[in-house]
Amino acid sequence: MNLNLKTVFSPDTYTCCLGVGEEVPEDGTADDCCSGYINQKRCALPDYTNLSVYFNVYVTTEAHDLKPGLVDEKTGYIKNPYLLERIACVKNACASNKLARGVAISNLKVPGHEDSTINVRKFVVGDGIGSNNNNWAASLYDAGLRWNNQIYCVPGNLVSNIATGLSVIDCSIFQ
Repeated sequence: MNLNLKTVFSPDTYTCCLGVGEEVPEDGTADDCCSGYINQKRCALPDYTNLSVYFNVYVTTEAHDLKPGLVDEKTGYIKNPYLLERIACVKNACASNKLARGVAISNLKVPGHEDSTINVRKFVVGDGIGSNNNNWAASLYDAGLRWNNQIYCVPGNLVSNIATGLSVIDCSIFQ
């Protein structure tokens, strides 16, 4: 198996890269971005990127200026998910300009009772044949929208669904 992974560490070379939201020069490429991705001439993160991991202070310097009390000193995660959402939006981190939390546990129909108006909070399980109304969540989970306590970039066409608990944030509200 041949993976095209960007080399991050080198024993004898120091390289700088552009952070998310930064404009790429006219002759620039995706390699100029720390994220390895360009959207409309700015560095960004693609759909289903886990922002909780990306902004972890032990993973990147993108959130290095936060006060120590805002970061879990053992894990490096930003403690307050609303703060992380704001940081990601203000930095224009997501190419789609939208983000959401994971769907591992969602308000879903009970299989065999799809006609019921009642949903139950449970783990996402798709049946693979499309016979229940839970496959939307299983599809999102499989695409990368996993853990409820984590925040992800999501496709621009994804919308909130109050009945299921999916809440999509359009970052334009912060700009």
